[in-house]
Amino acid sequence: MTNVFFCVRHEAYFGESKHLTFCGLGDIIKGIVSCFLLCEKYGFNFYLNFSGSTLEKYVNTKFNQPIDTDQRIQFINSNLEEYLISNINSDIYLMTNIELDGVFDIEGDLKINLQNYIKNLFFSNQEILNFLKFKKIFNRNILHIRFGDAPMASSDFLENYYLKGTIPHPFNPHDWYNHFKFSDKLNLVLDSINKQSFDFDFLISDSLPVKDFFSSLWGIDCLDNKALHTGIETGCDSIFYTIVDFYTIFYGNSLVAYSAFPFGERKSAFSYIPSWFNNVKSSFFSLNFANQTCSPL
Repeated sequence: MTNVFFCVRHEAYFGESKHLTFCGLGDIIKGIVSCFLLCEKYGFNFYLNFSGSTLEKYVNTKFNQPIDTDQRIQFINSNLEEYLISNINSDIYLMTNIELDGVFDIEGDLKINLQNYIKNLFFSNQEILNFLKFKKIFNRNILHIRFGDAPMASSDFLENYYLKGTIPHPFNPHDWYNHFKFSDKLNLVLDSINKQSFDFDFLISDSLPVKDFFSSLWGIDCLDNKALHTGIETGCDSIFYTIVDFYTIFYGNSLVAYSAFPFGERKSAFSYIPSWFNNVKSSFFSLNFANQTCSPL
């Protein structure tokens, strides 16, 4: 019997050394889905554990399988399928942010079952649902602007993770973010929006100045609260509004999402994941600050 325990942690073992995992909500769900589907493929038992995570308060408790607190959690950043197969007939404790090829191309009953599973796990917290109802932010047409990790994490934290982590990067994303003029970043988004015929009435962003700019410019609704990265161990209450943003996208009517990353073009998992799981009509764009270009994804 093979039992796989997906354990959401802020730190885990990368080989023999313990390091920060720094996984956002989208990364975590990608990893859960990939692991879940592999367990379905091979007939392994699949369990979840959120003990000590900032997310523990917000997930459906019936999915939270208790484990011994001294279990060693291995972070798998490559070859997930091979790792599971090589540890068959054992209890496997892991975390991963791997997205298997074709995971989000599935259709039919498997897609419906997976969507229901994630909805019950991540999008059924009554406190958050009541807040959305109170603020009247169900079924909104959403503009999501992601300018990177820098607005949500300190320079010291990002330096520790990116420059001293398991796979060192050539620079700190905080430096990358501050290298470009804020006005140029805003104008890049604004120019793209002005060329389109999008209709949106609610703004989500990882940057408070972005919210201030666009809400003042258009009078668009937004929550005047700072977003915090769920991969940072800050406490459950501190990420409340980040969870609200995630729910707002999931329960949205439509989505237009702009994202900027220092290490290549891709959709923001924070917006792509919840929109996919609830079939929200979506358009995605990649921002390249260095070249001052905006490309559809």
